[in-house]
Amino acid sequence: MHRLFITQPALTKQIQSFERVIDQKLFIRGRNGATLTAIGNALYPEAKKLLQQHQKFLLFADNIKKKANECLSIGFGISCFQQVPKWIRTFSDGSPECHIVTKQLPSSEQINLLMQGELDIGFVRMPVPESLRSIILSKEYIVLAVPTEVKVSSGNINEILATHPLLQINPDLAPLFN
Repeated sequence: MHRLFITQPALTKQIQSFERVIDQKLFIRGRNGATLTAIGNALYPEAKKLLQQHQKFLLFADNIKKKANECLSIGFGISCFQQVPKWIRTFSDGSPECHIVTKQLPSSEQINLLMQGELDIGFVRMPVPESLRSIILSKEYIVLAVPTEVKVSSGNINEILATHPLLQINPDLAPLFN
């Protein structure tokens, strides 16, 4: 017998109320308890199915509630600033119930937050620690660009770098480049 976590008088009243609705007796009540009538026996399997369906419905409703509260936190750096909104839009179209939070962060900070579980996805530059899974999305082509009057050949690149001002990455933002 299943426990209903309901007092006996309350349960009896509910059963009697249901018996009035269907205009049939479900139980034969006596000194030694109650037994199902023929109609009670016939309805019992359907009642079990209804209760199982009710449990499935509650589980389904709970899953919908959980999905509605889902949040995906995404980190990205300047290098993929143009691509990330397109990717997010594509994801959002397929999962409109998921709330997305984006954070513009340097790769090193994203990696730390990913490892601490405070960021779900990060678009970072290589290298990535082995403790994180990664997929290479694209390879960049980086070129040395100088004014047209500067002669460039593979033999004078070091000279060009030594004689022209360079932009450098702030070591506080990208300690991996030190």
